[in-house]
Amino acid sequence: EGLGSAIIRESNETYLLALIDRVQASIVQRIVTIAETENLILGETSLGLTGRAITTGQKPSIIAKELKLHSGNLWTDSHQLVFVEDGLAMGAAVAARCMNSMGTTRCPMGGRAGDRCIMAERMKLQSKK
Repeated sequence: EGLGSAIIRESNETYLLALIDRVQASIVQRIVTIAETENLILGETSLGLTGRAITTGQKPSIIAKELKLHSGNLWTDSHQLVFVEDGLAMGAAVAARCMNSMGTTRCPMGGRAGDRCIMAERMKLQSKK
């Protein structure tokens, strides 16, 4: 609170909001850098950022244009990036509607991006039991 007030006194509210956007974008960059250092980023890794705090202001634009990998390449050149206002609600809706359509017929959870829906096969398998 004190820091924000001091920044507004020295500059203005617009500057403070822009600063917050930059700080949050740098936090996302740091998280990706750590994940990459720990070999947690695979070729098919996607990054989803959720919540009003990350979807407001210029953060989506800054992150999409500036998030980089160790190689210096932009994240968006080789990986998907998505911003969702309410990821928990969206995820719950998807899971409730289509939980058995992700993954493989015998192991439904852990869907793979780009694969077909396996719900019909899964329902057929379950009806045999």
